[in-house]
Amino acid sequence: MAGEARPVRTMAMSAMLQAVGGGLGWSLVPPLMPTMAKELSLSHAMGGLVWGAASLGIAVASPVGGAAVDRYGPRRVAGAAMVLGALACAARALAHTGPARAAMMFLCGAQIGFVAPAIAAALAEHVPLARLGRANGLVLLAYTLVTALSVALTRTVLLPLFGGWR
Repeated sequence: MAGEARPVRTMAMSAMLQAVGGGLGWSLVPPLMPTMAKELSLSHAMGGLVWGAASLGIAVASPVGGAAVDRYGPRRVAGAAMVLGALACAARALAHTGPARAAMMFLCGAQIGFVAPAIAAALAEHVPLARLGRANGLVLLAYTLVTALSVALTRTVLLPLFGGWR
């Protein structure tokens, strides 16, 4: 039922959205940048553009994402954005030029710009006001933990395990 309070389920789903859509998709790039830059012959400036394009995507998409959540609801917007983010991450691995990688990182950032307001709206709808701050903090913790783990383990575990950055 729409509007039914489901705080635990909503917090768990929101934490997964933050962890996968925000933390993992974005934070894998910096530890892999030296390997990617070497293989693709990217300059330091192009590497910075690739990494910074996600922030630009977030900035451009956030106001639109918030309006979309108000109009279509958090579930629809987050679902569509996660599909976009997954496709952008897959395309990012296949991109062979710096500008193409920057464009895919922009789309990854746009995905975050749509998911973040959806998470806030879903939490506000399903978590009692007295526990909303705690719920928001726990969801943000998921993002932070996945970011820290991915930065720490990408070059030492994932790169050797998968045999490359792609």
